[in-house]
Amino acid sequence: MSDQAPVLDPKRTALLVMDFQQDVLRRMPGLEPLVARVQGAIADMRDHGGTIGYVRVAFTEEDWAAIPPGNSVFAQAAQNRMMHHEDPSTAIHDSLAPQPGDIVVRKTIPAGDLKTVAASAVKDMHYVPGKDNVGREPVFTYIIIPFNLPADPAARKQITDACTLADFPNGYR
Repeated sequence: MSDQAPVLDPKRTALLVMDFQQDVLRRMPGLEPLVARVQGAIADMRDHGGTIGYVRVAFTEEDWAAIPPGNSVFAQAAQNRMMHHEDPSTAIHDSLAPQPGDIVVRKTIPAGDLKTVAASAVKDMHYVPGKDNVGREPVFTYIIIPFNLPADPAARKQITDACTLADFPNGYR
């Protein structure tokens, strides 16, 4: 494996801004330097013609019903009806507000086997056809920073192994 970073074409690249929501940032003081870096990354990506995608956590009634009671992260949110998708506290933080043309999606807890759901979702993602991509090449995710994974290496491996997409070249994670 090469130590050289892949060359990315900004016009075919999306920066994902994940979980930078009003209430999340309010509960985590001292994040100003991080927010400033994300603002810089967004500006740089826009300046080079890239796409900005915002991912937020927010639930509908159906989402709450689908969260297993044993889910250590979101069971309490479901039980207490927290993070409703229309609640302003789940919106992207004002300092990073989406602009026209940006993509905003909501992540939820999939029912069933996460590996199967992830593989199914990724198989259906393609770039929009254009002059540089007539063949609608598949979308690949190169880097996700797992800042919220457990510190224990064995626990981290158990989670990341479940995310391996064996149906894809190199078993993408």
